[in-house]
Amino acid sequence: MVTFADRLKNLRNAKRLTQKQVSEDFSINVRTYRGYESGEVEPPVSGMSKLADYFGVSLDYLVGRSDNPGVSYLTRTKFAEILEALRISKAVTQRAMAEYLGIQEHVYQLYEYDKREPSQEDLIKLASYFNVSLDYLLGCSDNPERH
Repeated sequence: MVTFADRLKNLRNAKRLTQKQVSEDFSINVRTYRGYESGEVEPPVSGMSKLADYFGVSLDYLVGRSDNPGVSYLTRTKFAEILEALRISKAVTQRAMAEYLGIQEHVYQLYEYDKREPSQEDLIKLASYFNVSLDYLLGCSDNPERH
């Protein structure tokens, strides 16, 4: 049977993140996070829920009760959905977008997974890259044209 520790490690590796990166995103000590992946430490329920959200899977999947990740992007903001759609329409990878913005790939991924808001500078760069208005990018307008 798959355990929470196994799933957590597999999800992190699938996203090509280090233990340090994830621990920093959660503002916890890297030793604590390593304990999660080794099975020596169990996070509180609120922590498990945040990890499930972070990796875009259901809590049942994360703890090994289901083999269906139950990914749901229904709770993402319009910005995250629009950003992903624009990137895909241009056939650009998340890595390429991160390089364009001068940030780490996992930080860019957090933008699309609606786990982190970009800086004003990054928003302007994104709107320029995709040649859309900021209002469109942020989901405040259905008109992508810049005025």
